[in-house]
Amino acid sequence: MVAADMSVISHCFHSVLMQLPIEMPAVLVLAGFEPGVATMAEKFFDEREDQSEVKARIVGKYFMAWAKIVAPWARQAGHGIGYIDLFAGPGRYKDGSASTPLMVLEQAIADPELRECLVTFFNDEDPGHTENLAQEIAKLPGVQTLKHQPIIQTGDVGGAIGRSLQTV
Repeated sequence: MVAADMSVISHCFHSVLMQLPIEMPAVLVLAGFEPGVATMAEKFFDEREDQSEVKARIVGKYFMAWAKIVAPWARQAGHGIGYIDLFAGPGRYKDGSASTPLMVLEQAIADPELRECLVTFFNDEDPGHTENLAQEIAKLPGVQTLKHQPIIQTGDVGGAIGRSLQTV
């Protein structure tokens, strides 16, 4: 990701926090792959290849390790924790395997403490991806047990979302 993209993402990150329903001292941000690379983006969710499998495992393990450390502290302070994925994708690869948004939510559903304090925000610029992601999230067993239902938004982080969120 180029430095200019990181600047936009930084602005988006702070602005997204202002939109979330609770105060959160700790937020983990996943900023997917390089925006603007259409052919890569279009093919990224076709199959779960080795590199995406590794990424999913790293995020899954890192998220739980991070959440287990941060959640008790946040809860004592009366806060929640947040997970933001600005390039969330459709939720599942075409081969049926879950991508990171579903994996994070499945982990949160399985953990009583995370069910109470986790706020998730998922964005993708492709309306088909966000629609499919919403459908996949709705199918997750126990998703209704999350205190804060996932927030899903469609927008180009480097475009309209970046410009509108920079004003906050």
